[in-house]
Amino acid sequence: MSKVKVLLVAHSPSLPTGTAAIVRSIFEALQDDPSIPIEICQLALFHVHAVVEPKWPIFTTREDSSSSTRRRRLDPSDLHGEISFGDAVRKCQPHVVFVLDDPQNVLHLCTPKSERDYALIIYTNIDGHPCPKGFENLKHADLILTTTAFGAAVLETSYPELSNQGVRVLYPPAMPDLFFPMSASDKLQVRENNFPQWVPRDAFVFGWIGFNQWRKQSWQPYRILSLLRSGNYVRCMTCGRTGPRSDGLSGLMFKQGGLVKIHKMESTTATVCRWCDSRETLTGRGLDNVFAWIHMAGDTPGAPWSLRELEETYNVFGNSSIIYTNNLNQWAHLPCEGMPVLYQLFDCLLYLSGGEGFGMPAWEAIGCGVPVVYTNYSGHAEYLTSSGGGIPVEGVLQPEPGSCVQRMVGSEWQALDAILALYEHPDLGLRLGEKGRSAYVNYSTTRSDSTLWSLIMDLIS
Repeated sequence: MSKVKVLLVAHSPSLPTGTAAIVRSIFEALQDDPSIPIEICQLALFHVHAVVEPKWPIFTTREDSSSSTRRRRLDPSDLHGEISFGDAVRKCQPHVVFVLDDPQNVLHLCTPKSERDYALIIYTNIDGHPCPKGFENLKHADLILTTTAFGAAVLETSYPELSNQGVRVLYPPAMPDLFFPMSASDKLQVRENNFPQWVPRDAFVFGWIGFNQWRKQSWQPYRILSLLRSGNYVRCMTCGRTGPRSDGLSGLMFKQGGLVKIHKMESTTATVCRWCDSRETLTGRGLDNVFAWIHMAGDTPGAPWSLRELEETYNVFGNSSIIYTNNLNQWAHLPCEGMPVLYQLFDCLLYLSGGEGFGMPAWEAIGCGVPVVYTNYSGHAEYLTSSGGGIPVEGVLQPEPGSCVQRMVGSEWQALDAILALYEHPDLGLRLGEKGRSAYVNYSTTRSDSTLWSLIMDLIS
C-alpha cells in the first residue's frame, strides 16, 4: 500500500503548548509504527521558538516583514494559515488534512467537498457553553472530533445540524511511561534538587500551571495563598466550612507606603458562619509552611494581570511565599521532559480554570498521581470527576466579554476548604492521587493514535 500523505495544521510540534503535545504524541506514534504507511508534513502555527525538534517536515506561516526586532514576528493576517495553507497543500499534495485548533481558528479551512481533493478532519477544543455564532461551516468537514464529550455535546446543542453527521470524541493520549508517580523518597530528592533554599523540604506546595489569561483565572493562586498564609477567614465548627469574617474584613487590604498590609482591626461583632449561621466559629490560622509554585509567563502580550500587582494586592511575593519557575517567559519554556519532574514538586495542582477544551496540566497531573483541586465545569471536569482524581470546586458562571461563552469563577472558599483538607489529611491526597493515576493508566490502553488511524483509513477508502 502506498503511503497516506497527511498535512497537519496545528501549533508547531516544537512548542511547549498542550496542543503541540497532542500533535506530537499522536503522530509520532503513527510515524514510528512500521505497519502504518503514513507520510506527515505540517503547517506549523506559531513557530517562534522551540523546545523539541520536529520529527517531520514543517512549513511555517508568514513573518511580519515590518517588524524591526530580531525575534521572529508573525504576520497577523496569517496566524492560522489563512494565507499559507494553500501553499502547504500544493507542496504536500495530501490525501488527508488534519486540523487541530480552536473552532474559531479553523473556519477558513472548512471548504465544501466539491472544492478540494483531500479528506478534511477537524479536531477541536470546545471550552465553554454555548458555542459562539458563526461555526456553521464546520459542517463541511468530513469528520469532526472533539477532545471531550462535554465539547461534543456543546457543539451539537449549539449546531443541531452537526449532529446529523456525528461529532466523535477522541481524548488526547495518556503517556503513563512519561507521567508517573514517584516514591516518597524520590519526591523528597526531587525537592532537594529543585526547591530554593528558603523553602522547607517538607512544605506543602500547591502548583499552578497555565497562561496569564482571563479564562485561566490566573489571579486565583495569589488569593488562595493569601488566605492560607494570613488565616484571615473563619472556620465553622458546625458545618466545617470556611468563609469570610462577618465584619467584612476578610482579605481586606490597603496600600500604605507602597506596601500592601492586611487590615488588623479587631471585629466588634460576633463572627457567624456564612453558610449555616452558626456562631460556633474559629478564626483561621495562618500557615507559614504553605507555598505556591507558579509556572506561568508573566510578560505575555495582552496579559490581563501584572504578576507584581497581584503580589502586592494579595501580600504574597516571589522569594518569600511564591516559587516561580526560573527563566519562564514568552520566549523560554521548560523542556517537555521537565514537566513530569515539575508535578512531583506539588502536593496538589490548583486548576481553577474558567473553561477548558481538555486541560493538559490536569491530565498530566493525575498521570503523576498528583490530586487536582478544580472547577467543576467544562472539559477538564469531565475526566477529573470520572476518575475521582481531585476535589471539585463550584463557582459562578460569567459570560465572557464579546463571545458570551460561559466561564466559571471558582469559589475561593471551596478551594480553600479543599486545600486545607489536603494539608491536614495527607492520606486524602494519596488516595485521590491513586484514583487519578489508575484512571489515567486505564485510559492509556485505548490508543488515540490507532483510533485516529482507523478513522483516517475509513475516510480515504
